[in-house]
Amino acid sequence: MKRFINFGSIDRFESVYFSLKKKLSYVGLDQNEEPVFDEFAPMPILEITGTEKIHGTNAGVCYNILDGFWVQSRKNIITREKDNAGCAAAAEDNKVAWLTVIRDLAEHHDIDLRKNIITVYYEWCGDGIMKHTCVSGLSKRPIIFQHFKVSPIEPQIDQADANKEDAQWFSTKINHWWVSDIKNDIYNVGGFGLERFNLDMNKLNSPSV
Repeated sequence: MKRFINFGSIDRFESVYFSLKKKLSYVGLDQNEEPVFDEFAPMPILEITGTEKIHGTNAGVCYNILDGFWVQSRKNIITREKDNAGCAAAAEDNKVAWLTVIRDLAEHHDIDLRKNIITVYYEWCGDGIMKHTCVSGLSKRPIIFQHFKVSPIEPQIDQADANKEDAQWFSTKINHWWVSDIKNDIYNVGGFGLERFNLDMNKLNSPSV
């Protein structure tokens, strides 16, 4: 049965910083069973990869052999009849190209589409979706994110967290190619250039940005 595949949330940088700092500085419990933290515990040097920020609306295409193809917004399954800025209609019209993208990713990452759902998330952007941005004057188009999600058709629920899905994330890059289909107006954010740098978290005076 077709089901909504949650994209999840994107935390602010300071939330990531403090969560990581708390985890790495944890020493154990004292005699009163209270947590003890080492405020001088070293933080890591992170390898950061940055992409272009595309202003639009979150979307995704999903597929498995049993249930077929469907389209999502950030929070719902969408259709031609109940659409979001024309996203579902455009994806359905471009279904053959999208299925080629999905099958290429499945083959490269050895994903069994009889047992798993592939969800390729993207930013649906362009004319009429978000005003006063660098892409607002372009025709509407999908720009695929760096990673896609693989979920079991039968979700495996972690009993400790009823909302946690047993899923994995993989790169939308095959060898040296960021998966796309330019002739059918399917783009990939990795194709617009990436910025890579190291971030020494020990040198941060304030994580707020």
